[in-house]
Amino acid sequence: PLVHVNVNGHDALFAIDTGAADLSLDPAFASAAGIAGPHGTAQSVQLGAILMRNVPVDALPTRTLKLWGRRQADGVVGVRSLAHFLATIDYVHHALVLRPRTEAEEFERDAAAHGAYVQPMVMFGDHLVFARGRINNGPDGWFAVNTGIVAGLGPSKVALADSGISPKAAAAAETPGLAAVVLGKRRVDNLGGLVAPSGN
Repeated sequence: PLVHVNVNGHDALFAIDTGAADLSLDPAFASAAGIAGPHGTAQSVQLGAILMRNVPVDALPTRTLKLWGRRQADGVVGVRSLAHFLATIDYVHHALVLRPRTEAEEFERDAAAHGAYVQPMVMFGDHLVFARGRINNGPDGWFAVNTGIVAGLGPSKVALADSGISPKAAAAAETPGLAAVVLGKRRVDNLGGLVAPSGN
């Protein structure tokens, strides 16, 4: 997912990446926005109606990544930026919804009233978000919730074996077949995924 961001008066498109920690700027965009070096401070960062001041940023060459079709990302909004809010990535309505953290109880009541299921998640370290789930009839385990590079399902070799999925070859980006994925009370069938050759 991409979201409109304004940094130091410069409009940009940033990827929402729950696998990343910080607010990261492509070096070329950072330079245009008056921020030098791999680590710096943005005087202003605006997401919709929310304006943040003196925001720490780092560098990440996002414009070289070919992940968004004809578009390019000028930076990344990571978990530590989102953690200041109750953040909802609303895929159906193509929106990033940021609420004050003090509205957590109201948010959960509203979700329950609309028949939504609230999936508990935990954060390891300072930004790695995980939820309990399973693939096919495999055992429950911890799965990273990453809106960044992985498209769909990115299981480890152990998770593949436990789920009865056998990739035809250990080539990068091979589709291992379709799987059922369960997170809490929700199940999605026929979800494709990628297998990387790293062995983890």
